[in-house]
Amino acid sequence: SNQVKNVALNRLVYLHFIARYLIVIYEAQFVAIPMQVWNELRNAFDHNIRSLTSNELDSISHIKKAEGHIQRAILDCCKILCRDSQLAFENLLKTHEKSALLLIDNGHFYPKLTKKFETSKRIFLKAKISDSQLGDQAKENNNVLANYLDAFYSYSETISYMQQKSTEIESAKFNLTVAQKLAIHIGIRNGLIIGSIVALLTLVLNKLIYPTFILPKLIQFFPNLQ
Repeated sequence: SNQVKNVALNRLVYLHFIARYLIVIYEAQFVAIPMQVWNELRNAFDHNIRSLTSNELDSISHIKKAEGHIQRAILDCCKILCRDSQLAFENLLKTHEKSALLLIDNGHFYPKLTKKFETSKRIFLKAKISDSQLGDQAKENNNVLANYLDAFYSYSETISYMQQKSTEIESAKFNLTVAQKLAIHIGIRNGLIIGSIVALLTLVLNKLIYPTFILPKLIQFFPNLQ
């Protein structure tokens, strides 16, 4: 009986640290704890206290019930983090022109970024499908938890990859804007096709080192770029 109780307690502690880790991440990002997660933690705490004041058999039962609540808290937190990460990524993409993103790393950045995002969505879908496996078996439950944690880590990696390129993204956006303005001036003066000029100028400008160096030089020749 003591062995059964110790096994249950060990798993409860294991799940507790996973839940705490995810909640800290969520709270750091959104300065709040999701209500459904808070309710599961409150119920887990209640059963944990009851396990301390019950007989041996009831104590084990309360520990397992606490385990179930913490497990649901983890799943809820993962689902919310994955959903919010997906929305955050989609919003990030909307704020940047695809034309600018295609300029980074010689055109390799955008395809790699979107591939990472599609992979994250597939992993998240796999996790949601595995929900039906939840039950009384620790092995199956661990598999479901692992699937959701994989999805969370995948989304985190995708967003981190985009954030690491923030300087290059801003530089590419700047160069694209300058190229568009410059192309309009050249195109109007020479009756040329603006789109082709934009493409050529953007590629050239993006190969230069710093936008802060580029613009003053261009303004010397094209004052209306300001």
